[in-house]
Amino acid sequence: MLVAELLGDEPEAWGLAALLTFAQSRAPARASEPWPPIQEQDTALWDSRLIRQAEAFLHRAHRLGAPLGRFQLEAAIQSVHGDRKRTGRLDTGRLLQLYDGLIAVAPTQGAVAARAAVLAADK
Repeated sequence: MLVAELLGDEPEAWGLAALLTFAQSRAPARASEPWPPIQEQDTALWDSRLIRQAEAFLHRAHRLGAPLGRFQLEAAIQSVHGDRKRTGRLDTGRLLQLYDGLIAVAPTQGAVAARAAVLAADK
């Protein structure tokens, strides 16, 4: 978060702060080896306070109005996963949209594979 504060009006810095905070919010659910996939993690173990903080960082990035970047998209994907704690369901349609955006901005094999996994789970 220090980098985001120092860069102030750089949306990707706030996107990265959101992404890292979402990851930190799920740390207790990843205590076992190997780490369970996110869709298998017990959401009761996720830290609601950190999820809210990550959401605030993501909203701040969005309000800065610059083009959507990789970190903001990755944080938005994590936000959809984080919302599962509140709703009990995973919005796969929204995930697919976000992965499409991520692949357009940063076409990595990981993003393509993750999108394929969401698509397979949606069937």
